[in-house]
Amino acid sequence: MATREAIVSDWAKRMADGLRRRDESANIGAARALQVGQLLDSLAPEKWSELRNTTMQKCTELNAEHGMNGRLTYDPSKPEALVVQNTKSGNEFRMSFSRETHRVSITGSVERNYQLRVKDGARDLDFFQITTKGLPQPATPSERIAEETLEAFLAS
Repeated sequence: MATREAIVSDWAKRMADGLRRRDESANIGAARALQVGQLLDSLAPEKWSELRNTTMQKCTELNAEHGMNGRLTYDPSKPEALVVQNTKSGNEFRMSFSRETHRVSITGSVERNYQLRVKDGARDLDFFQITTKGLPQPATPSERIAEETLEAFLAS
C-alpha cells in the first residue's frame, strides 16, 4: 500500500505543480493585459494628436509651395477628428480617433484604418494598418501615414 500512496502523492504533486504554473501564467497574462490597456488609454490620445498635427503640418507645407496656396484646407475644431478638403476638386477625407478602441479611421476619398498597439516589450505605441487580408503589417510612423494618406487623397 505504501507504493500506491507514493504513486498517488507523486501524481498529486505533479498535477498541483502544473496547476500552479498554469495559474501563475494566467495571472501574469491578466496583469500584462491590464498594463497594456492602461498604456493604450494613457498614450493613445497623444499618438493621435501626433498624427493629426503631422497631417495638418503636411497640408500647410503643400499650401506653401508655389501655385498651391490654399489647395488643402482642414478643420481642426474637433479634437477627435480632422477633416481635410481639396479646394480644387471639392473632395475631402476625415480622420477620426476612437478612445475606446484606440483606432484611427480615415474615410471619404481615402479609406484606411489603423490600430494603435503597444510595441512588444516596450512602453510605447505604434500604428498598425488594418487590412482586409488580415496579414500582419509593420508599424507605420505618423509621418508616413500622413504622407501616404495625402498622396492618395490628391491622386483621387
